[in-house]
Amino acid sequence: MRASIGGFDTVLANASVTSNGSMLDLDFGVITNANNDDNTPETIVITYHVVVINSTDSNRGDAKNDNARLRYVRDGANHDRTA
Repeated sequence: MRASIGGFDTVLANASVTSNGSMLDLDFGVITNANNDDNTPETIVITYHVVVINSTDSNRGDAKNDNARLRYVRDGANHDRTA
């Protein structure tokens, strides 16, 4: 598997954090899978950690929700997946 913009170091160096730290954008460019061996899984795993800061809107014991959205283009069509 190969990204058109280079390795993950390049992806990470070009990452942007916006919306007061609540949005992370990673641009992999075009990802090419040149391996035709279906017995070898090709995966991209993105792991992130969050810190909740005490504020007037967030205090100890408050329940908070987290969500993630993946946006990608496949065969010319835009796709969204949420978790």
